[in-house]
Amino acid sequence: MYAIKDDRIIIRGEPFDPGKIAESGQIFRYEKIGETYRFHSGDKVCLVSKKGPQVEIAFPEGRESWAGYFVDYFNLDLSYGKINKTLRERETGSFIENALHAGRGIRILRQDKFETLISFILSSNNNIPRIKMIIRGLCENLGENRGIYHAFPGPEKMAAQSESFYRDIGCGYRSPWVLGAAQRTLREKGLEAYSSLPTAALLEALKRFDGVGPKVADCIALFAYNRYEVFPVDTWVKKIYRHWFGGSPGASVMRKNLAEKFGDYAGIAQQYLFYYYRKDLSP
Repeated sequence: MYAIKDDRIIIRGEPFDPGKIAESGQIFRYEKIGETYRFHSGDKVCLVSKKGPQVEIAFPEGRESWAGYFVDYFNLDLSYGKINKTLRERETGSFIENALHAGRGIRILRQDKFETLISFILSSNNNIPRIKMIIRGLCENLGENRGIYHAFPGPEKMAAQSESFYRDIGCGYRSPWVLGAAQRTLREKGLEAYSSLPTAALLEALKRFDGVGPKVADCIALFAYNRYEVFPVDTWVKKIYRHWFGGSPGASVMRKNLAEKFGDYAGIAQQYLFYYYRKDLSP
């Protein structure tokens, strides 16, 4: 349940934990300020804080029109109570139950498509602090200065840079991939048209971008297009699979097995399992 009141959204009665959302590996532009989290998306920003039994999402003064954007961004019309019930029905063991408990309040965001494409290209063989550092440099150098933050730059600005620019801000061997992704997005007049593709076709279209393999394509499909049936497999998921099943098949087999196990909400199960293993079980 949520309500929009003036310059904020108020959420009651629905699991929503801004800290768990920020630290679940799906987003790289956020800061913790005391007990409040600042989330950035494209050229917008909001402050999210827990206040007793409710959560408040606030926008800068004069930006009340952003409410609808952040209702969509946080997927507030999606009931996680029903999703969690479905996941329990598909897997009754203690491992998923513990993951559901540990990850209570995580929500899959619906992020800006271009920002998500670039962010997850940068995630290849990288760690979260370094990804955040590169993206911050990208925004500070090319994004519009909005006072307390810089917007994420659009494909036009990014496509006009040289490959050496991206190397200078730390993209390394990913530099031609980032530049090529911006140029291709510009040629295709954005990524919104991909929304109409069936999931299998969407994944194939995403993999046509240099630097986008199966795992990165799954992440973009899940976090930008909300294709909940995909199950991204990274090094953490491989550890989870070994811990849970005691085997270590190839990533494609893991992905297929886990997607089949959790069905339409496989990607949401992945977030719960990722958060639980990383926070509670990781050696």
